[in-house]
Amino acid sequence: MELADIIRQSDCSLCQESLLEIGGVSNYGAAIIAKIGSLEDGWYATLQRKTPADPQTGFSVHIMPQGHLTSFGQIKTNPRLTLNYGLIFSSIYQAIEEIIREQSGLAQLGCYGKCGTSQNTKEHIHFKLFEESGGLNQPWPSDNPWSEKEVYITAKGDRVLALPVKKSILSQERVDYLSRRLIYLLNDN
Repeated sequence: MELADIIRQSDCSLCQESLLEIGGVSNYGAAIIAKIGSLEDGWYATLQRKTPADPQTGFSVHIMPQGHLTSFGQIKTNPRLTLNYGLIFSSIYQAIEEIIREQSGLAQLGCYGKCGTSQNTKEHIHFKLFEESGGLNQPWPSDNPWSEKEVYITAKGDRVLALPVKKSILSQERVDYLSRRLIYLLNDN
């Protein structure tokens, strides 16, 4: 992939969202909290209106490239893209930890990345960071404790029991507070 190949796709909601300024809000309620770089080497982050964490204590932040990348390996195509990824990821992680410590004293975060797969609705790569509460505070299928869970045989095949993970909507008051606090921590310091 060449730098000239990094574009915004008009039919990709994440590409269009990357055009918003810090403080802007997407059509689905995500607030832009940070941006770094340009189309070819840039990233942006959003506070999500919905979270799989406990909406009273947790929240979710997504990190996406400004250009339409569909594979994590494409991050290495541009040294500035790689550098800016490291800068925004570590800055956001630190800001989330600070907010969680202020609220509860203990910061436990989870993170995973998604890219174009047959099971994913967005081919544009994105990373999700969240506070581990509710159903998120359990082993994941790739963790050793998951493989040690008791297996139940069902009509649909072998299964293990897991806590349900459900998305909840943050209150508007919490969204406003978290947006302001994250923007301050990520852009004013």
